[in-house]
Amino acid sequence: MHVKSYYAATVESAIRQARQELGSEAMLLHSRAAPPESRHLGAYEAVFASSVEAAPPEAPRRAPAPDRVAGELAEIRRQLDRMSLALSRVDSRPSGLEAWGEEVYAELAANGLAADLALRAARAVDAGGASGSPERTRRILEQELGKLFQVAPGLDLPASGQAGPRIAALVGPPGVGRTSALVKLATRHGLVRRRTTQILSLDCDRVAAGEPLRSYATILGVAHDSVDDPGALADAIAEYSRKQLILLDTPGFGPGDWERAAPVAEALAALAGVETHLVLSCAMKPSDLMRVADRYLCFAPSRLLFTRLDETSSYGTIVNEAVRLNLPISFLSTGQRVPGDFEPAAKARVLDLVLSGSLEEEIPAGAAAAGGWGSEYRAVAP
Repeated sequence: MHVKSYYAATVESAIRQARQELGSEAMLLHSRAAPPESRHLGAYEAVFASSVEAAPPEAPRRAPAPDRVAGELAEIRRQLDRMSLALSRVDSRPSGLEAWGEEVYAELAANGLAADLALRAARAVDAGGASGSPERTRRILEQELGKLFQVAPGLDLPASGQAGPRIAALVGPPGVGRTSALVKLATRHGLVRRRTTQILSLDCDRVAAGEPLRSYATILGVAHDSVDDPGALADAIAEYSRKQLILLDTPGFGPGDWERAAPVAEALAALAGVETHLVLSCAMKPSDLMRVADRYLCFAPSRLLFTRLDETSSYGTIVNEAVRLNLPISFLSTGQRVPGDFEPAAKARVLDLVLSGSLEEEIPAGAAAAGGWGSEYRAVAP
């Protein structure tokens, strides 16, 4: 019997290595986080047993030398694409606006606001007689854009003494930061407010998929459990009915495995009083963000939670999706720190992001030189 350990960044990768080398008949003995002395080989260790000795690894094939000319041409194409996008923003300015309105429209479009919303706001600025006045422009824009979307900060938790737990589910595509957002919610709305909290993970299809969340829960001292079958979710909720807050972590479904989403969506729909937050990344392209958001409408989300605000400077998509989907914004995740970099959505905060294009809450005096009526106003406003 041959026993061998395989190390990789994920358990899945280690298992794939073993299957390739030992064959499909190899037996997984156990998997675990790599011990400290072996951590340089990979974050996880998978131990396999096989009656067949491992074949010596093939000599690595030398990758073809990169074509320098092709690489330079690709970079030129990328530069041309960026130039074309910039020119299209200028050439697509709508007619019928005053010069100041055109400048406002261009700034809003550059900050990612949808063309129809930017045009509406720019026309309001022209109609309000704000030409050349950053202060008045800012006030008009805040009033006009503030009418378009709503916020629902925090969790809709039951009143003190009310029976039954509050249940919140986070749904969204892979890689948007659902797990860290859920941990931040557990900390701020569970631990800090002294509410008994239970985390339930439905992400059980992938090997070790729930390990990061389980580790966070252990560190925080929050109860964690996994639900292997979406059909058993109702029973799990009933089991923890004495908890005050139940947070549901769901899998991130990509386009290739969307058939797995239906049972999870049905399980959530069968629960009464679930507050479902659709988690979206501000760093995604607007077209990709729209496509992903539409795909997740089958989960009937009631809130929008935006993450990765620190990875972009265009925040118009926050308002775009809130208006397009007619859903309020619940939380903003502004970085990777846990439990920090997380805040309940406030309309003034969202408007400030869209109008200034900056995540910083304060701009020092003199920043107006950086350009734009938005930064100019913020530098001189009290």
